[in-house]
Amino acid sequence: MQNIEIIRICAFNEASREQAIIKAREISHTCCHGGEGIAIWTSTDQNTDMLILLKRKGDIPVTSYSMEGLQIADYFSRFGWISHSLWQDLPHEKKNSG
Repeated sequence: MQNIEIIRICAFNEASREQAIIKAREISHTCCHGGEGIAIWTSTDQNTDMLILLKRKGDIPVTSYSMEGLQIADYFSRFGWISHSLWQDLPHEKKNSG
């Protein structure tokens, strides 16, 4: 099972977004997230939007935000509006033999 924590930043303006991108790159190199890692995405049609993705793998579904995710969301709130959510992949259905 794979879980992902998504932090969406809708920056106040393009300058705020550029500052947020610089900080996101810094944390992606220094953050020791307990999972697969951190990815940074920018929107192709909204010039002020970006995502920080915290990926985790494990057998247990994640039911709460990570401490790192909460800290990142809190820090990036200075650049704009924040949406923080948890997602998990759906396991493949097992087909019955017979």
